[in-house]
Amino acid sequence: MAALNSVTGEPLIGATSTTSSPTTCFLPFAALKPMTPEEFEKLAGKAIRGLPKFFRDKMKNVVVIVADAPGRARERRFGGGLLGLYEGIPLLDRDTGYSGAMPDKITLFKKNIEAECSTPEEIEEEVRHVVMHELAHHFGMTDEELRQKGLY
Repeated sequence: MAALNSVTGEPLIGATSTTSSPTTCFLPFAALKPMTPEEFEKLAGKAIRGLPKFFRDKMKNVVVIVADAPGRARERRFGGGLLGLYEGIPLLDRDTGYSGAMPDKITLFKKNIEAECSTPEEIEEEVRHVVMHELAHHFGMTDEELRQKGLY
């Protein structure tokens, strides 16, 4: 499992936090050769670097981690096909007592994202979408708000 700096997209060590919100989908494709962890991490870094500067500058105490797949407990809790997961305290919920906390964590599930896509370009787009979706949770948006805005 690798973690990426949320501003530079460079490798970093991550940690867990208190709340979580998943991105899930169905897994219709499995024809692509799996990417190496390094190739996938580069896509995650590119997605982070591709965010508008306004959002990168506002990301506080968050890391992005690439894992092969969610464990059984996460699959039981969130269902199969989990593409990404935000765990942490959204920016809107932080108050003066928020200090010294472990970083929020966004986990991208490599095998599930690859299984969802049929081309390397689709993988890159899906990584970008999942990063943006999970970052919306970091900024305080719920899944319901994302659905209402057509962003889910």
